[in-house]
Amino acid sequence: MAQLLRQRSVLKSSAFFYEALAREPKPAGSSIGYFCHLVPEEIIIAAGFHPQRLCATDSYQARSGEELVSVEACPVVKSIAGLARNDFFRSLPLVVLPGSCDGKTRLAELLSVTTEVYFLDVGRGADYLENASFWAEKYRQFLHFLRKRFGITASREKMLQACHATNRRTEAFRRLYRYRAENPGAISAFDYFAAASASFFCDPVTWTDQVHRLLEESQATAIKNTGWPRLLLAGSPILFPAFKLLEVLEEAHLEVAADLTCGAYGHLFDPVEIDEETEDGLLRALALKYIGGSLCPCFPNLGKLADRIQDAVSEYRLDGVVYYVLRLCQVYDLQTITLRQILKDGKVPLLAIKTDLEREDRGQLITRLEALREMLGEKGERFKR
Repeated sequence: MAQLLRQRSVLKSSAFFYEALAREPKPAGSSIGYFCHLVPEEIIIAAGFHPQRLCATDSYQARSGEELVSVEACPVVKSIAGLARNDFFRSLPLVVLPGSCDGKTRLAELLSVTTEVYFLDVGRGADYLENASFWAEKYRQFLHFLRKRFGITASREKMLQACHATNRRTEAFRRLYRYRAENPGAISAFDYFAAASASFFCDPVTWTDQVHRLLEESQATAIKNTGWPRLLLAGSPILFPAFKLLEVLEEAHLEVAADLTCGAYGHLFDPVEIDEETEDGLLRALALKYIGGSLCPCFPNLGKLADRIQDAVSEYRLDGVVYYVLRLCQVYDLQTITLRQILKDGKVPLLAIKTDLEREDRGQLITRLEALREMLGEKGERFKR
């Protein structure tokens, strides 16, 4: 699939990201695996390991995972369980799992059979004024665990260097994000989400350089604006190879101009805002980046998500929102009705799409999206550039 997407991309520099995805990198002893954007990469880097985000959305692995977990489990949980069943994690010295949802909490027990697991319990409080110290303490405990477990220093200086590297990556991602939102058709949604997925295991410095090349090539290439209605994509993460939703959006002639998913925006958009370069100051800054800035529905922060959606729609003159719910992921599903009402009051059209990793419902999804396109037709014409 990565090779097919690479061939259809008009930007040669996108090849780096597709080739990285096609290699299907296997975990190694020099890596620490982690799940969910709530785990601080900078602490892992400071400890001398390569952070590798292992969130999986592979339909084959999900079917395999049903041998270990219920068929009614979230597809991401089933996909990770499938990887565990096939000994994918055995070579890792450690995997880190946050208690972001009940499924990942159960995964901590399942994965501990094959590899060592660190359970990062960040709680469910959303107010950063009340919880910042609690979150920072959880990160401190994680840092101290790494020091003791592996006999390393993980110094403040190394953590600061890691923060600078990920901040440069964030700066590059923000340029990419805004450039796409402000220039219809400049960089496809496939190229964008492939780059985001590749960031899960690429070195931050290398990834940053490649994004700069992608932007430079795009800026020098004639842009073909299709005039399609331009949408914000929010909700469940879009992770390679589960690009089915991107495919059907394209077939329905709808453009994903921006996103608020945890696979791209949530992983890369927020910087580490450092006030004090002490260890305490860095841990607090990391907590505010990863947890305080999170839009994950495991926290009671629906109002923050609605505000971000309305701000993005207004700033980039978008025509509507597609809210993607991965079937059986209850935390995303439960907030759909309230979110629709909030956005309706703000006159922002929203279509909720619920699907899984399989492909049998593509026709139904295209029909619903074509109806959305027709509904947005007049508005889309008004916002054409």
